[in-house]
Amino acid sequence: MSSQDLVNSEDIDYQDEMPAFLTMAKAVGSLCNLDCSYCYYLEKASLFQDSHSYRMKDDVLTAYIKNAVNSTNSKTIQFVWHGGEPTLLGIEYYEKVVQIQKQFAGESRRCINIIQTNGMLLNKDWCDLFKRENFWVGLSMDGPTKLHNANRVTKAKSPTHKQVEDAYRLLVGEGIDPDVLCTLNSVNVKHPREVYGYFRDLKVRWLQFLPIVRRDEDGTLSKESVTAADLGYFLTKVFDQWVRNDVGKIDVQTFVETLMSYTNGYSVLCINAKQCGNVLVVERDGGIYSCDHFVYPSHYLGNVVDTELSDALNSPFQAEFSENKSKTLAQKCIGCKYLFACNGGCPKDRIGPEDQNGNRENILCSGYLEYYDYVDRYMKIMSRFAKSDKPIGTIMTQLKYEEKLAKESKKATKNKRGSFKYENKTR
Repeated sequence: MSSQDLVNSEDIDYQDEMPAFLTMAKAVGSLCNLDCSYCYYLEKASLFQDSHSYRMKDDVLTAYIKNAVNSTNSKTIQFVWHGGEPTLLGIEYYEKVVQIQKQFAGESRRCINIIQTNGMLLNKDWCDLFKRENFWVGLSMDGPTKLHNANRVTKAKSPTHKQVEDAYRLLVGEGIDPDVLCTLNSVNVKHPREVYGYFRDLKVRWLQFLPIVRRDEDGTLSKESVTAADLGYFLTKVFDQWVRNDVGKIDVQTFVETLMSYTNGYSVLCINAKQCGNVLVVERDGGIYSCDHFVYPSHYLGNVVDTELSDALNSPFQAEFSENKSKTLAQKCIGCKYLFACNGGCPKDRIGPEDQNGNRENILCSGYLEYYDYVDRYMKIMSRFAKSDKPIGTIMTQLKYEEKLAKESKKATKNKRGSFKYENKTR
């Protein structure tokens, strides 16, 4: 789906296409074949006593899929397979997943499977499964070789870039158009042109940037985390390239979501929505949790075996979790002119300065503010185009024309000054 589709809400029947909520299934728990230095999920192994078993068992899998189908009236039901590394479960596991989905969804409803992978195990057999069963594939890559290998390594600390790039090329060669997830960390965030240029050369069509914000045991930011200043620098530099060259060719999630806010008044992505909490996590034992970043005993909502996902979603605890996003906004956010687009960002990142009401700012706030200040003019132009059914890519032509006029004006001014100096010398 292109950015033009996303900003023109009349083109989409949201009741049919956009489910009321999503579930992110951790069918393999936190088990992974990589040891990325910034990973926030490897530690979740401590949640379970039976650490020798990292597989969602068949009875739990069946209960989960039946539960997910019965918990929504949407014609389309989305299943997100996450980890850890979900391909560790093997191809046969997902063939079983599809069979169970067909059993409970029937002919009148459609199940969409989305799998987020590091690409290390992908081969033609996996591609055959993805094509046959219409899987959507997300691939994790952090940019060109040196920047990717700085954090994304195997358990033996070996680099992984070549294998992942090979996986990307394999997917594309097999007719699968993967979405790319690039985590922004303290290394690659300082190189926006190199990172974006790399993905542009690969002809990536959907690109998501996810900033890393983690704290060490003493409460300080981890060395892999991004700073607000670096994030603002990265986003503005990438946007500058995108808005002049790639609108309609590459959809960058951050930019698309911002444009949706300017055009339709809301964002689909939970990070930028007024409320969050509609993306539940189901762990390998069937445990339901509030959010991917809040898989803690304190945010346990029940188990898919005996708790309906819709009941977990509508529980008083989850309702409060959702509403707290707007209720606990820092005073600085409430008075911000970009609140409609940002909504305070992800609650997990609200670890900045505390206001007089005891609410904390998003630690990335100043970086996002720099970004919104920079894109505001361009977003307003593209929003006008979208509302008048004009391709938003028209902005690239407009900017080229404006820059041409500016150069001509500068040249004319320079020539005029030169002529004035010449006249003064001849007098």
